[in-house]
Amino acid sequence: MRNIFLLIIFLSQLTFSQGKHKKTFRMVFMAPETIEVPTELSQYKDSIVNNRVKGFYGEKEKLKELIAFTDYPEEMKSDYEESKKDWKIQLKYMDSIEPTIKFYEFYNDMLYSVSILNMAFNEYEPYSEIKGIEYSKETEDDFESYCTKNNVDYFMFIENFVISKSENDYTMTSNLKLYSLKEKKVIVEKVINGDTKSHGDMWTCGNPLSCLMITTVKDALKNVIPEIVKRQR
Repeated sequence: MRNIFLLIIFLSQLTFSQGKHKKTFRMVFMAPETIEVPTELSQYKDSIVNNRVKGFYGEKEKLKELIAFTDYPEEMKSDYEESKKDWKIQLKYMDSIEPTIKFYEFYNDMLYSVSILNMAFNEYEPYSEIKGIEYSKETEDDFESYCTKNNVDYFMFIENFVISKSENDYTMTSNLKLYSLKEKKVIVEKVINGDTKSHGDMWTCGNPLSCLMITTVKDALKNVIPEIVKRQR
């Protein structure tokens, strides 16, 4: 199931602006072990998984069409052929993880964080390396050893998810941690919140469970991105 989490990167078309002059860094976001869901929200688990699987195959077909396309002006040939190299790399990667798609779990949507972080910091070269990894108890217990061994500058993790019901609505609280290898400490540690509202654009969501996760990511990155920006200037 390793590397399936990165498929989220291929499923979002987001834009963040940033300066072209920056320090690069390596960052990891670890997927949660699980999220306990109330019975009345369990019906949405399959919908989330099905949408991601459908999106995966839709993106794969789109890449195939782009690679096969040849009806472009001659003056665009050089740029198009260069882009085609990147599309072939993406397609090869998607082929490699396709057998694992059946293992996708709804809570892996929390790795939407990886997509937004990549767009926040990787709009321009030089690119930072920001990726998602599967949950590991050993890694959770020892951020520093993992970061030292893998030369990771920042490690982000969200844990202790609690979904509560108030009247006819739901909220989700969880604990956010951002570890810095250079400072050898957790530089962000905060209780964050999610709700069932769809905030539009990159924060659009289609059902209450999906919204709880998307808005939790929104709240998390509101705290994480500024801390990284001020350290990478």
